[in-house]
Amino acid sequence: MKCRQVQELLMTDYSDGQISEELKTTVEEHVKLCKECQRFGELLQEEAIDPFKRVEKVRPPQSLWYKIKEAIEVENRQQLATNPIIILLGKFKSIIHVPKPVLASATIVVVALIVLIFMQPQLENGQMISEYLEEQAEFLASLGANAENMDNGDYVNFGTALEEHFL
Repeated sequence: MKCRQVQELLMTDYSDGQISEELKTTVEEHVKLCKECQRFGELLQEEAIDPFKRVEKVRPPQSLWYKIKEAIEVENRQQLATNPIIILLGKFKSIIHVPKPVLASATIVVVALIVLIFMQPQLENGQMISEYLEEQAEFLASLGANAENMDNGDYVNFGTALEEHFL
């Protein structure tokens, strides 16, 4: 491991105690062998870590947190007020203000239209089938009528090549 990586780990995860055991062992072995990193670790401990260990923890008043939160919200509103995209969206929304019941009704109408559009070919196919069945029924009825005529001895010519061949 390079000195720069070890020093970075000493300043962050190692000093916070957020380092894995394997990496901790590697860092400690490097510090034992490298005088520069050893000195860096000692200096870091004296100048940056130890002073904070002696400091008494102070809990700020709750009102301070409210003021910080309010300042953040004001800053966010100011940023939104100057953002041209947000301004355009706000104007667009105010122009096309649709109450929720109207939006729900419009959605239902759109869905119904989509369903009807997709069902249209099936309805047409159903009409074609019923027309075909009617034609077949008429044909069968004409065959029945022709069969009655044949019983009377009348010859009925359907005009097929098969009939012409045999009759």
